[in-house]
Amino acid sequence: FCQVISVIKRHPSVQKISFVGHSLGGLVARYAIAKLYGRDISMELSQGNGHCESQISDQECHDRKYEGKIAGLEPINFITSATPHLGSRGHKQVILL
Repeated sequence: FCQVISVIKRHPSVQKISFVGHSLGGLVARYAIAKLYGRDISMELSQGNGHCESQISDQECHDRKYEGKIAGLEPINFITSATPHLGSRGHKQVILL
C-alpha cells in the first residue's frame, strides 16, 4: 500500500497500474487495491484542477473522475498464483512442540 503511493509520488506521469502476487502476496495485493480504490493520490500531492461541467458539484466531479480507478490510475491487470482467495478448506493448523 505505502509502496504504491511512494512510486506514484516519485513518478507522477504514471497513468496505469497492474498487480501480480503469489500466495500471501496475492492477498496483500487485493488488500492494497481495496485501500487504494477510488483514492486520488494526485490530489494529496497537489490540488489539481480537473475540468468538469459547471452543473455538478466538486465532489461529484471528483467521484466521476476517479470512479473505477486505483489511486487515480487506470487498473490493467490483477494476477495471482496459488493465492487462497477463498481461504483453505479442511486445513487444520496444529502447533508442534
